[in-house]
Amino acid sequence: MKPHSEDSVYKLKQFSVCDEGSTTSRYGANVETLEDMINKFKITIINIDEENMEMEFDMIGIGPPIANAVRRILLSE
Repeated sequence: MKPHSEDSVYKLKQFSVCDEGSTTSRYGANVETLEDMINKFKITIINIDEENMEMEFDMIGIGPPIANAVRRILLSE
C-alpha cells in the first residue's frame, strides 16, 4: 500500500470517482480552510464537443467527496 500524496489522481467517471493514486483515505487528515481549498482548486478544460454537447475537464486540488458532489449536480441537470 503506497502512502497518499497530494498529487494523487482521481478520475471522475459518469457513475463514480476513481482514486488512482492511493488506497488510503485522507478524510479529516489535515484540516484546511475554505480559502486554502479555493487557492488550490483549479479546473482545466481538456475537450469540448459542441456537436454532442460534451465537455471533459480536470478538477485539480480537490478531494473525491467534492468532485463526486459536482458530478452528481452535473448529472442531475
